[in-house]
Amino acid sequence: MINETRLPQRAKKIRRATAEIEKILEGYGYTEVYLPLYEYYDILSKTAWDFSDENIIRFIDRNTGKSMVLRPDFTPQVCRNVANYFNSYPRPIRLSYKGRIFRNVNTNKGLKSEMQQIGLELFGEEELFGDLELINIGYKCLLALGIQEFKIVFTDIFFLKEVLNLIDNNENYLNLIETKNYSEIEKFLNSAGISTDRHELFSTFAKCYGGFEILSDIREKVSFSKELQSRIDELASLHNNLVELGVSSDKIVFDLSETSGINYYTGINVKFIGQRGNILASGGRYDNIMRNFGINISACGLAFNLEEILTVYGFNETKVEVDYLVIGKDNFKKAEELRKKGFKVLWVSDKDKLQKPEIVYDIKNILS
Repeated sequence: MINETRLPQRAKKIRRATAEIEKILEGYGYTEVYLPLYEYYDILSKTAWDFSDENIIRFIDRNTGKSMVLRPDFTPQVCRNVANYFNSYPRPIRLSYKGRIFRNVNTNKGLKSEMQQIGLELFGEEELFGDLELINIGYKCLLALGIQEFKIVFTDIFFLKEVLNLIDNNENYLNLIETKNYSEIEKFLNSAGISTDRHELFSTFAKCYGGFEILSDIREKVSFSKELQSRIDELASLHNNLVELGVSSDKIVFDLSETSGINYYTGINVKFIGQRGNILASGGRYDNIMRNFGINISACGLAFNLEEILTVYGFNETKVEVDYLVIGKDNFKKAEELRKKGFKVLWVSDKDKLQKPEIVYDIKNILS
């Protein structure tokens, strides 16, 4: 049996969590934009995260005959708006949004088909400082919500692609590191004739998971490439700057062989992972998406998954505070007079209709 107070409580928690996040976003200069619930299929097919016909909810606009999609991702919509309407807007551009996204639950590995999100997108800031702002906001927001138990897990899609470019038949290798099939990785490397100086990198790359120390380890393994070493140095700089800003180092984890987002992100892909493995927030750098809209501008973003946040958000306000409970038909106008004076008033026509108001309401005064 459903607890009658659960849905109102859930709505309150979403509003309060959203307000906490919005307060921090406003402190960084983000401006909210409102976006339509649906978008053109052709636009999303080239720009949305993990887009496929199986993962979307699609319909036909009977007026235009065009194929439409309930949005599975906010970012392409924000990007399209920036490309079309923000040409003279001062840069860097900082935008926020909130609302629902929709995905086909039957093919989305058990994820909810409808999810509440609030997020941010930053355009036109250089990579290091844009990424720092993005991650620091995520960190501050979760702490502001009273959430302490989480990890910040980094993948670097740029580094991953550079490693893949060093090996022939890299699609096969990509599948092997995605499934963490270590024995098959060795068989593949032996048959591919990988040189000795690179064999250790490809052999252990799928295991590149850990704290700051993993960067030193992987840097030694890419000693044959100044470009790869330079990229590792950039990740180290990102880590060190975050720590200087107050982010706890023990919350930062690097997962350099993670492959999700390889066709979407161009730099870091970051996930804020809760204690139970749920993704509280996620995002990253996606510079290529704006090029699909004809603009060459850097871009990164982060989305908070409110459905997941609610499972660990400690806010618990079970009752609605009211100044007066006014009873009786003759007192209807009196209730309105009290409201005009700024009081919160609950009115009921007959005393007999009251059924345990104390379950929902904290009543200060009763007028009958």
